[in-house]
Amino acid sequence: MPQLDSSIIFTQLFWLIIIFSLFYGSFLNILLPLIVKTLKLRNNLTELHQETKRKVNLKWTQFLSNYMVNLINCLNVCKTHGMNKPMYLSKVVQVDKNINFLKKVNSLFMYNIIK
Repeated sequence: MPQLDSSIIFTQLFWLIIIFSLFYGSFLNILLPLIVKTLKLRNNLTELHQETKRKVNLKWTQFLSNYMVNLINCLNVCKTHGMNKPMYLSKVVQVDKNINFLKKVNSLFMYNIIK
């Protein structure tokens, strides 16, 4: 049988070892560093994205809390100054509804940020 001929086996093993070594060496020296570099870059980008997201969320919550405080103060001032005039009585009720609505929106927004 020609497959088991001892004169052919040594040359086939020689070329098998040579070709396998070339593929293995090219994988170690060319492909593996590219894969490692890509994974490191991806990891750095995800860390940067998470840090940026955290900073933006922090700034947004600070802005929203300051906005809510200022808006409630403004609505309260409008409420107190409008009490003496009959044309503002309906607006005072609307101001109370707006304050409650804004508090609910703020709590829902904060829940979504934490979630």
